[in-house]
Amino acid sequence: MSTKARRAPITGRARVRCATALLVLAFAPAVRAVGLFKIDLIAGPALQADEQALGAFRRAAADWEAVISSPIKVNVYADLLPFQNPNIIGATGYGNENLNLDYDTVRDRMAARANRPGNGILAHLPTSAELKVNLPPGADATYMTGTIGILRANQKALGLIADPLTDRRRD
Repeated sequence: MSTKARRAPITGRARVRCATALLVLAFAPAVRAVGLFKIDLIAGPALQADEQALGAFRRAAADWEAVISSPIKVNVYADLLPFQNPNIIGATGYGNENLNLDYDTVRDRMAARANRPGNGILAHLPTSAELKVNLPPGADATYMTGTIGILRANQKALGLIADPLTDRRRD
């Protein structure tokens, strides 16, 4: 005597629902981040000349675009250049941009995101009047609580750049 339970046959509406669910799953696109995040890869001459490296950069950009949901475009200039130090395999920079913005402006934009899932801690960021800083002995005593350094891509994500989807300056 078999101990297997017998399943009732799938009929009528249940069959249509199962078929529809299978079709949706079979033809659904890969899950991507919700938003308009875009990386504009500006390849320098050496990177343009190396198809494999350029392909790797493009795949990496596509991977980041798939998981970041901020509705911004980040302009990345990339190239392949030699370094005098053999222990350095890569470097980044931000050019001559002004990264120091008014602390309370940046803080307020960040705190406004506290209602998003996982961002509740942002509501507790101190204002510049509440901020207390302890510098180690010998540190540069010119620290100012009125400003904060923030890269252009982060400025875009916080809405501090006028039009983050059409901005062409390097991030």
